[in-house]
Amino acid sequence: MREKLAAGLIRNLSAGTRLALFLPVRWLQFGASPGQFALLAGFNLLVWALSSTLQANGGAFAPSALAAHLAQIALLLLACFCIASIYANATLTLLLAVALSASDLAFELAGVAVFGAGTSPQAQLIGWIGFLVWGWIVAIRAVVVCMGFQWRQTAYSAGVISVLMVLSVVVLPRTELWTAPPAADA
Repeated sequence: MREKLAAGLIRNLSAGTRLALFLPVRWLQFGASPGQFALLAGFNLLVWALSSTLQANGGAFAPSALAAHLAQIALLLLACFCIASIYANATLTLLLAVALSASDLAFELAGVAVFGAGTSPQAQLIGWIGFLVWGWIVAIRAVVVCMGFQWRQTAYSAGVISVLMVLSVVVLPRTELWTAPPAADA
């Protein structure tokens, strides 16, 4: 059983990386089951926590960051259900959720490379905008890969993805898992 879950995780991560890098990928290459989604969500949480910990310069654990990360999973599932409903096939909700989550490792690794090198604030702003655009395009590509391309449904799905991204940036922004310790008064 464990081998099957591990093989499914590797399969999903491989398909998600191909999706993020604009390489050929088909919906059949994603393993969409509740167990696979839960394993992928747990893996992404672990990668995020490890990345945040490695980039932190000490500090205190911020449980609100963990809560925001978990809330984004629920928001993702809601958006996937809305998109599947637009296509009149709610059974594809989990497939789309897996496809959208599977590329997180590629984004996390690219984020460490771009933002972990002590770049200037202007470069970080440009990188952040680039990440948003890249993420939006990859999300639309995931919709097309999983649901097929139909002008009206794809346009409505792009609207749902846009709302999801705005909510993720404005309402549930990504916060660091470790907060800097308060500066000691001199």
